Amino acid sequence: MKRTPIKATFIAGGLLLSSHLFGSFNVDIPMHDFTIIGEYDGYATCAACHESFAPSFAEHISDIMASSHWTWTKDDGFNDNEVGKINVINNFCVAVPSNEPRCTSCHIGIGWTDDSFDLGDRMNIDCFICHDGTKTYAKVPTAAGAPVDGLDYDAIIRSFQLPDRDNCGACHFNGGGGEGVKHGTMDGSLSMPTREIDVHMGIGFTCITCHRLDGKVSNTADFFGSRHSKDTTDEQLCVDCHINGWGPNPEDGHHEAGIFPDHFDVLSCQACHVPALARGGKPTKMFWDWSTAGDYIVPEGGGKQDRVIKDDNGWIIYHSKKGTFEWGVNVVPDYVFSNGKFDHVTIGDAPVNPNGITPINTFYGGPNDGKIFPVKRFMAIQPYDAGTNQLAVPNLFPGGTNGAEDKTAGNAYWAGYNWEKALSSGMAAVGIDWVGPVGWAESEYLWIADHMVAPAEQAVTCIECHNSFGRIDFAKLGLNTGLQRFMDNKVWAGYPLEDGPEFDTGDWLGVVTVTEETLPYVYVHDLGDYIYMPNEEVLRLRRLEGLVDWAGYSFDDGPYFDTGDWLGVVYLTKDTYPWVYVFDMGRYILMPNEAVLMDGNWGYFPY
Repeated sequence: MKRTPIKATFIAGGLLLSSHLFGSFNVDIPMHDFTIIGEYDGYATCAACHESFAPSFAEHISDIMASSHWTWTKDDGFNDNEVGKINVINNFCVAVPSNEPRCTSCHIGIGWTDDSFDLGDRMNIDCFICHDGTKTYAKVPTAAGAPVDGLDYDAIIRSFQLPDRDNCGACHFNGGGGEGVKHGTMDGSLSMPTREIDVHMGIGFTCITCHRLDGKVSNTADFFGSRHSKDTTDEQLCVDCHINGWGPNPEDGHHEAGIFPDHFDVLSCQACHVPALARGGKPTKMFWDWSTAGDYIVPEGGGKQDRVIKDDNGWIIYHSKKGTFEWGVNVVPDYVFSNGKFDHVTIGDAPVNPNGITPINTFYGGPNDGKIFPVKRFMAIQPYDAGTNQLAVPNLFPGGTNGAEDKTAGNAYWAGYNWEKALSSGMAAVGIDWVGPVGWAESEYLWIADHMVAPAEQAVTCIECHNSFGRIDFAKLGLNTGLQRFMDNKVWAGYPLEDGPEFDTGDWLGVVTVTEETLPYVYVHDLGDYIYMPNEEVLRLRRLEGLVDWAGYSFDDGPYFDTGDWLGVVYLTKDTYPWVYVFDMGRYILMPNEAVLMDGNWGYFPY
């Protein structure tokens, strides 16, 4: 239920409260100017006031404790699976159990040191991790969510705010063990991005601008873009704003004539508007080989010292604790179909493919049920139990569920560098016997690229996909009815030839007869003759619909245009477009409008 916004001032204490703190998040949260706390004891520090002065705060806390940010699990809804950090296996840091103090530094609570952590105790909530406005609050990376020492808690509480990009990014920019490791389109460059890095965040959007709270924090696991199955595809937030809301509507002329209706049924918004991964200048990890870990340094005095190797860019490509890495920037994504439904392997149900790549997650959908999405395809080599053919949980960090035993017996891999012990200890933490021996599986994990949305002028152009060496492998996606059929003369002007030979094209050519044998010639009944009309010419004519200029030069003022220092004098008409004759070069170059708008104009010219 929507609450009426109420503000109350308590003169004696100088206290200003707003019900918007506790459920209706549609106004600015007031500053805690009055507050002096000196130290922070998690939720208990905030509850001293908020539970007394705001009865609705209890509902806010209940919503938080029901969210996947708190529980780290959710009923998937698609296959009745419980899917979350606490029970999935991934191919980054692999699994949470037995490694809690390290992994739970990204939990919105404090004190999740082992499997005895009480998710039903609200006193474990960490309010500041989501609401600090000073950008100074931080958790110790290895202390189960405990804050670092030396923080100015009075300044932090006075800065209390709705979550901004840095609050969310403290965890989400660094998922998987470091910045840019997990997500291909989320890293620290989104803290203060330019419009070119992300067209939305670059004009001030925060995470919750799109991942709306809608009056309360319940059901945060249902945010579109999550790894949980849902009833819509991953572009629903784009549609909500740009078609059903206030954003520029692509159906109202924001796309080249003919492109939107022809493609919207099969292409997601992201397929064109997220042209690359890691566009902010920071790299994203693309490959991780755990099997090479363990090559540590033995100092003269004994013991073990980390061996760390960096490449010329300063990116770590080997670490004795984790193995070998490969990174990339401006990576062209892979493309897959998705209908919003996913499967994930979970602990105890993660069979290895002995003859190929083991998928960590599975996307459902195809040409008739789903849309094409750009994804980061993360590849890894990770341990599995060759005796049971199951991906295994390694105990990496000393001090988790198996506590002191990890340290004294050297069971944790980062303590003893023994995979047999680490895997036996990790599997014991989840109640599964380790059989052995250690095997190594090649695995892949797909992540939809939802962020780093490029400005329209940097979107993927037609020719980047529609050529023999394009971004999208149409045949691999089962789209032989698309480009391949087009190239094989199985389709003409969008009409499957198997439905012919007669087709009614309406006001264009009327009724025509066309077969695979007659192409590129088409018989036009109204003319009583054949005309030359290959698919390439059909595409060119469609592109010319509504085309009035090239590079800002009106065709009406042509056919000669002086472009100055760019190309000099050129010759161009609608009949030659997108080929432009450059007099200084003495030849035609391919230069469609979308290429003109790209950074670093390009052209193709035949020899």
